[in-house]
Amino acid sequence: MAAAAATQWKTMPAKYAGKCARCRERIAPGDQIEWNRLTGAVRHAVCSPSAVAAAKAAREAEAAAREAEAAAREAEAARWVPPGARRRVALAAIMAAEQAGRAAVDDPSACRVVVAAEGVSGTEGPWMVIVPLRDGGAPVRVRVTRGANGVGSRAELP
Repeated sequence: MAAAAATQWKTMPAKYAGKCARCRERIAPGDQIEWNRLTGAVRHAVCSPSAVAAAKAAREAEAAAREAEAAAREAEAARWVPPGARRRVALAAIMAAEQAGRAAVDDPSACRVVVAAEGVSGTEGPWMVIVPLRDGGAPVRVRVTRGANGVGSRAELP
């Protein structure tokens, strides 16, 4: 039955001016329309149910992509570690690597500091620090957390 209903509509360019049965807007000669063979009704080709559904799906996909992009930007901003905190965390990681007997670099700017937990501010931690070694060996990963009183920081090699 649905297949028969679908074949009732024929797509063609409009020969005459008219009004769309769906949106009630003007149809100009030459506009792409669908004409119903049984009732004589006309509608814009973009007003057909399949075209409307496709346009709605495209709008929803575009909105979802915008939301995902905004969420990614927000997550990246939350994971950003301010320079002062970055230096303090890198120094704690270097000291932990040295205490573990690793020859870590002396320059905190050589360390890569990232937030180790999802949904946590870059100033709150915990942080994962990649500490390069002076001998050129594989870098050391050091986890740095806030101290018990929230002032200092504690570093440990996983």
